[in-house]
Amino acid sequence: MGFFSKLFHHFTEDEYDSDLDESAFLDDAPITYDRSKLRVHNDFERTRYVQNCLDQIADASKEIDTLKKEYSAVTSYLTDMEEVEALPEDLQKKLKAAATHIDETTQIREQYLKKDNRMSDEQFAHMEQMEQEVEDGLQKLEEAEHYQKLIRSDLRRLDNERHANAYQKKELVKSLGNYRGMTVISFVFMLVLLAVLLALQILLELEVRIPIILTIGFAAVAMVLCFVKYGDAVREIEQREIDESRLIGLQNTVKIRYVNNTQLLDYLYMKFQVDDLEELRDLWSRYADEKKDRERYEDATKDVAYYQGELLDVLNGTRVKDPEVWLHRTKAILDNREMVEVRHKLLVRRQSLRTQLDYNQKVAKQALEEVKDLAATYPEYNGEILQMVQKREDLEDI
Repeated sequence: MGFFSKLFHHFTEDEYDSDLDESAFLDDAPITYDRSKLRVHNDFERTRYVQNCLDQIADASKEIDTLKKEYSAVTSYLTDMEEVEALPEDLQKKLKAAATHIDETTQIREQYLKKDNRMSDEQFAHMEQMEQEVEDGLQKLEEAEHYQKLIRSDLRRLDNERHANAYQKKELVKSLGNYRGMTVISFVFMLVLLAVLLALQILLELEVRIPIILTIGFAAVAMVLCFVKYGDAVREIEQREIDESRLIGLQNTVKIRYVNNTQLLDYLYMKFQVDDLEELRDLWSRYADEKKDRERYEDATKDVAYYQGELLDVLNGTRVKDPEVWLHRTKAILDNREMVEVRHKLLVRRQSLRTQLDYNQKVAKQALEEVKDLAATYPEYNGEILQMVQKREDLEDI
């Protein structure tokens, strides 16, 4: 990310005011590989093209590793829910009894905590459950939201550059026709003027040798200038095509990072049940105050601690991997509707992770197939491409 962090640093949102359809990058973010403008036999362009593909594979692979860990954790939560629901009747009774006492003593404790602007039970329970992850989540959200602004700025810049590049190419193509027309006009004008001068010499016996020489000279100069301008325009068109290939490669990479970062933001918002970073900061601040207030009523919490121990004693003798989670899910133990809702949230989280995994696996596969296809199409560069892959420490598994 170092290269793109430096790249993004030079541009701000205000520098580009063109409308950008961000949804175009979220609809499975189709990645295009266009070799029509790529000069494969040019060492620099070929190397840059392969490196772009390898960068995309590396980014996707890194994202996959992170997503798999979170996916495994969510799956473990779902497995624990199945274990709790499958407990024998005697353990279910003990579990529900402990959960009932926890709920009752919690209500007593909350009588001491009736103040204005208090957090809801759901917010407190959720923040308490996420307590170990909030500070890390705040940092991730701050970085991701800042990074999102940089990516949007860069997407606008790349979009503007592509439009400007296409417009310049279109104008250059028009100029080719103009130069051809000017050359023809100069030649025809020379012929007409020569014909007039020759007619004057024949009919009126005038001396027109010098005018003829001047006419030919001026016409020659005009046509040479047109040819020079024509050649310059052709070279400029070739440069615009090279720039177009470069911009496509950059835009593909930025598209991937935009989608991954947007999905990361959506997942973090869903995970912490907030709409933005400021809301999470506010919740975290309120939670810290709430926790201090509740610690002042130690007597009221002793019963809660006791019955929580009862609940853990029941679950520790089972195959539940993370019994502590159920200290904050007592309502789900007592009310099947709550259990269904918790399961639904976990399934939504897991599906979100699955979608991200599928997308990144698709990206990595497409980029790898593009590299393989390039090597197969141009076997003379197969060894060079293989060497580029082997040099990448972040692609050891390929």
